[in-house]
Amino acid sequence: MRKLAVTALTMALAGAPLVFAAEDAAEINTSNYSAGRIRVVRLQEMTREKLEAFFTGKTPEVALECPQGIDLPLNLLLKGDLELASCSPLNLKILNGCTIRCLGDDFLFSSDGQNWRSFHEFFTGVISFSLNTEGGRPEMDLSIELNRRA
Repeated sequence: MRKLAVTALTMALAGAPLVFAAEDAAEINTSNYSAGRIRVVRLQEMTREKLEAFFTGKTPEVALECPQGIDLPLNLLLKGDLELASCSPLNLKILNGCTIRCLGDDFLFSSDGQNWRSFHEFFTGVISFSLNTEGGRPEMDLSIELNRRA
């Protein structure tokens, strides 16, 4: 399962869907990018072009800092066999900051800038859908819980 979790975090910022690779960090070669060669850039400082270069793996020397407390607009777009739907921006607040690196097709995450782990090693969570009726009308609920692993 190389390309597993889609993040809406950068869809709002970069205007393009992003896919995190679910590779084991042990299989990812980070030796060419020692701590002295990594340039940390805050999310707020990124332009559309810089985000696109980052998320396509063209800037492996850059680590993207997602600071605690930042509010991000989150746009939701559903496509497929169902009717096209979108909703106006919601606000996503980062409660626990982290730093992200993109090495080729692999995304690594760190809470300290030194220890890097894959998406599955860094996060745990649940995505669920439910169908309810409010006021006699069916509704679909989407629930996403994403937490940093200890």
